[in-house]
Amino acid sequence: MSPTHRTYRSLARAVGSAVLAAIMLGLVLPRAAGVGWQAALDAMSGLTLVQLTGLGLIWMAGIWAHSFVLRAGLPGLSSRNAVVLNLSGSAVSNLVPCGGALGIGLNYAMCSSWGVTSTEFTLYTLVTNLWNVLTKLSLPTVALLAMMAVGNVTAPMVVATSLGALALLVGLAGGACAAVANDRAALRVGAVADRVAGVTCRLVRRGRPRGIQGFLCDVRHDGRTVMRRGWRKLTLGMLCYSALQALLLWAALSMLGSTLGPAQILAGYAAERVLSIAVLTPGGAGLVEVGMTAVLVGLGGDPVITVAGVLVYRAFVFGLEIPAGAAALAWWSRSSRLPRPSRADGSPPQSRCVSTGWHLEWTRLPGR
Repeated sequence: MSPTHRTYRSLARAVGSAVLAAIMLGLVLPRAAGVGWQAALDAMSGLTLVQLTGLGLIWMAGIWAHSFVLRAGLPGLSSRNAVVLNLSGSAVSNLVPCGGALGIGLNYAMCSSWGVTSTEFTLYTLVTNLWNVLTKLSLPTVALLAMMAVGNVTAPMVVATSLGALALLVGLAGGACAAVANDRAALRVGAVADRVAGVTCRLVRRGRPRGIQGFLCDVRHDGRTVMRRGWRKLTLGMLCYSALQALLLWAALSMLGSTLGPAQILAGYAAERVLSIAVLTPGGAGLVEVGMTAVLVGLGGDPVITVAGVLVYRAFVFGLEIPAGAAALAWWSRSSRLPRPSRADGSPPQSRCVSTGWHLEWTRLPGR
């Protein structure tokens, strides 16, 4: 396939993805909730500057909490650089269909400028994305248990999503544990991953990552070391990040007058996390809003308030990350051009991270 043909196909895919997101937001969302856009906008306009500031502070706290996940996956990474990586990668993912790979490519360039090797970066990407996906798949089960605790498990969508996510969670967690247990299991898991990657990449028409089987065997020891040393920070960081995002959703809905309880809010947030894995639109735009609204309205939420609250929530976790990521990228671009101080003996500064010594081929992994 010629480069020109690939460019046109990528452009057509991007346009089609943007059109799908616009249709989902402009047509499907109001019809699914049975409300008009004007009613939702009127409800959103009632938020005061103080309330918006409070929501912004919760969002910032969530970004800061997620930096601990990145620092646990890449020892030596500073908090400031972790926030820059997070925002810049998310901004690209939110703008481009299947933008996770582009976001990772950008983060790789940034980490390289800080002295991080390709092996360190790929292991960091693998571990943090694994924890991210495991957390997303765990949330529906937690939401289902919360709904059972309050005596409300009548929503078929919540039950179906929870059971499907639980099955995926068990499979992914079992595969990850097997892959780090011994070489034979890593070979088997890698062979399955190779086949799944091939089918998935053909469906989305993307170049498949090569050598997953050999890669898992190569990184098994180093990955196990990183996870053994950092699993507490990885887990605590993801829990705090998820709790703060769920709090942001609850605050947005409550400020607009919603009477949904914590269990129902958690179910809506769990749906958002699972749907954000979809790569059909940038950042799952459109699909996420429709899915969240359907769950929350199905659990008794007022349609107008629910649509308005979901849009406010997404304006922070999706929309605000784009300009914030652009600012982070501009800061990195400027700082990377500044001369680095030499050591006393005149040699260039060494990386803050220690290379593990193994080599791996570039892979494309999903972003946050």
